[in-house]
Amino acid sequence: MQLKNKMKSNKNGNKKLPIFISAAVTAVVSMGNAASTDSVEFNHEYYTESDDRITVKYTMLDIKKDFGTDWSLSASFSIDEITGGTPIWDSISSPSPCTDESGNYICDDPDKRPGNLIGSPQTNLKDFVYRNIQMVDKRKAGNISLTYRTPKRNEWSFGVAYSEEEDFTSKEASLGYLHYIDETKNNSLSFGISVQKNKSFFYFDEAWKDMDILSAEVSYTQIFNAKTLGQVTLFRTRQSKALTNPYQTVLRRVNVLDDEPSLDPVYRYYRAREVRPDVKDISGIALNGISEIKDGLKVHAHYRLYKDDWDILSHTVNLKAYYNLTEKIVLSPNIRYYHQSEASFYKGHKDADFIFSEREGYATSDERLGCFHSWTAAIGVESKLTEKWDINFHVAGQKASYGLDSYWVSAGVKYAF
Repeated sequence: MQLKNKMKSNKNGNKKLPIFISAAVTAVVSMGNAASTDSVEFNHEYYTESDDRITVKYTMLDIKKDFGTDWSLSASFSIDEITGGTPIWDSISSPSPCTDESGNYICDDPDKRPGNLIGSPQTNLKDFVYRNIQMVDKRKAGNISLTYRTPKRNEWSFGVAYSEEEDFTSKEASLGYLHYIDETKNNSLSFGISVQKNKSFFYFDEAWKDMDILSAEVSYTQIFNAKTLGQVTLFRTRQSKALTNPYQTVLRRVNVLDDEPSLDPVYRYYRAREVRPDVKDISGIALNGISEIKDGLKVHAHYRLYKDDWDILSHTVNLKAYYNLTEKIVLSPNIRYYHQSEASFYKGHKDADFIFSEREGYATSDERLGCFHSWTAAIGVESKLTEKWDINFHVAGQKASYGLDSYWVSAGVKYAF
């Protein structure tokens, strides 16, 4: 990735947003669909944010193949190109976050940057500005999943995934099991676990650091009748090791006479690296339902409650409908509402108190860890051209309360064989 002043965006933040939203909006569609069809699907998505922030071009190839009635294989490969800017606290006068007043490179000398401080001290805040830092990056990713159906038609699934960028890599392995409780297959339990190993490059330290994610979930699905089913999912996740965003910054007030307690304090202001706890435990519940209201109209409802030990509590409500406009054309409108509380160590750049003291250890100004809500609206059109060819087109927009608007459009073609 190439950026001005070597600053970049969070690898789990803005630039992944279109992918995460698409998954959240459409994941419930497959619930209860036990059958699969051999197919090849190609999709391209364009995503952009307001205020000259992130723009993403995302391309994916998805392949599904059955081997008899017992084995199924799915694989997807994607490339996304990211450009634009990500907002951080920056310095107007400092030549670089890794140089001192004489222009000497100091990022590899911890003694010259105590307390994660960056650059030179300032007597006031006029030298600091919250602005976008330009970025360019490309990500390549792929995943493969293999499903085995037992003689009783219970299912085992095994998956691996890998993604790579210039300064970020991710490896993941997953295992899932679906068990039908009775012979009617109207009740089922499913279990899943995944392990993810990530590495991020920290420019301030000139070093790669590990970040691990361990996730588990259990779901119960009930088919009430031929037109309605519901699902309850409990999930638990632990993130550990280097959870700090390598590129986010905060402002700190430091008493430069701290070692002279008899003297009145003399304060200076520094730009500093953000600091997050090295462990985050997440738990929550998700409720899903699908119902055919009338012939040609299906409604999918989703609610998720999320809680972590950084004091973030979030609620997600999503409603999506599928309406058969004709025998070959399906409309899929969608609306989603999201709300979260802020992390215990967050101070926004617009807050009345946005300065961290030298005594405050954990610190972030990343808007995505603040208190905010957002609305997402989308509509899609899917058309069956022939028995083998389908096309789809989707357009969506999102408005977040902290001032960020985003829009995306996607188009795809699917061939069944």
